[in-house]
Amino acid sequence: LWPSLGLIHGSRSSGDIVRSWNTFQHTARENFHRNWQNGSLWWNDPDCALLTGKLPENEYQFHASVMFASGGMLLSGDNLTMLPPERLEMLRKLLPPTGKAAKFRDDSLEIGVIEDKGALHVCFFNWGESSRTLSYPLAQPMRARDFWKGEELGAVTEALEVKDLPPHSARIITLVPIS
Repeated sequence: LWPSLGLIHGSRSSGDIVRSWNTFQHTARENFHRNWQNGSLWWNDPDCALLTGKLPENEYQFHASVMFASGGMLLSGDNLTMLPPERLEMLRKLLPPTGKAAKFRDDSLEIGVIEDKGALHVCFFNWGESSRTLSYPLAQPMRARDFWKGEELGAVTEALEVKDLPPHSARIITLVPIS
């Protein structure tokens, strides 16, 4: 890739995507390990969002959350006329891309944070086979909203906690300072 520096504006940041949990989680890890390149060297291309098929809803939300957390380009690999309304709405929420990739606190890639326009998007990922509770400490009180559902979650003071996150799922919580 290095000979491409200065010559390209975008670069693939993972292998090809396929509608399967194994591929979703494998390409997610590839993309997240390359998040540092996005906006610095070029715009990362995490391959396309795939939101149709027979996977469980939580795995599609995981995949869409990966697309959001990559911060790079967004392409759809679906026939948009065949997308169910709830997944079309999911795709709409990914547009336009923020251009900012999540920064993860460690190599577990369970919690990534995107700072964007005065808000924090905290991305929680459960890669495992059982439910997990994940927590993100706060420096100040914040107001929380579920990114995908648009549901207001109220004020959070010391830590944002996502309880019992199901396996193969993700959740994005948007935080804004309480003024």
